[in-house]
Amino acid sequence: MKQFLKRLPILDVNPGDYTSGRMYPIQPYRMDEGVSFSFPSRPYDDFVAFYHQIGIDENESGKIYPAGNSAVVCRLNNRRPQSFLVGTPTFPRKAEYVVSKSEYFVAFFWLGRGYCLFPIPPSEIIDSHIPLDEIFPKASQRFTEEMTRAKSFHRRVNLFERFLLEIIIDSRQIPARHKLLIKTISEASDTSFNDNAQKAFQAGFTSRHIHRLCIKYLGISPTLISRIIRYQKTLRFVNAHPEVRMAGLAAELGYFDQSHFIKEFKRFQGITPTEFIRGLRRQ
Repeated sequence: MKQFLKRLPILDVNPGDYTSGRMYPIQPYRMDEGVSFSFPSRPYDDFVAFYHQIGIDENESGKIYPAGNSAVVCRLNNRRPQSFLVGTPTFPRKAEYVVSKSEYFVAFFWLGRGYCLFPIPPSEIIDSHIPLDEIFPKASQRFTEEMTRAKSFHRRVNLFERFLLEIIIDSRQIPARHKLLIKTISEASDTSFNDNAQKAFQAGFTSRHIHRLCIKYLGISPTLISRIIRYQKTLRFVNAHPEVRMAGLAAELGYFDQSHFIKEFKRFQGITPTEFIRGLRRQ
């Protein structure tokens, strides 16, 4: 598994068939030798999608890209250690909490699970971040110091899961039907997310209700989350097939036409699909 990951040009932890099973968020930066990665242990895999640790040097931009997921980011810098709750980005943006020549431990949460763990509504941290010590003043400072002192990625995973156990005690619950709604939206095989959700929840789930629940648990509308998930699927496809020709790609990935494909991809990636694929081919 690790050898497979290291060959990939970008951080894509989806093994095998991308159209089945859980769809993990993907970030378009290199999985080099210095990047560590692991899945959570049980029962934390119900909250956390995966962990990774990456070093940032002075030449990297520190941008984050839309994935639909909230995350906890720990800056492992002896002089400036700090941990942050990072909300869902809806466009590529500079990560203001990233400084050069530091390592970062990141825990990506599954869609909607940030709502369970943190008292702040997801809609309040979209395209933003909050220092963790403002949310958990007592637990966070000790946690960040221990994470910074830890000597290995494995030890940091253990420390994070111990911290997670502390905050899970006060976690909010999502009703089972609402969890199924979020799962349906996140794992839909095409882009008709509202239609799919209504087919699955004909009893009591109107379009307006679905919209309210997405804002409540995800912080953004079902339309926007569907666009982000389609962009994520596009990243997976071109990452696995960097030799792909642009002609016909738009229809295959569920876009209306070539113009729509280019506009949407640039909205979430900051560059055109052609520029992105050209970059993959150079690696």
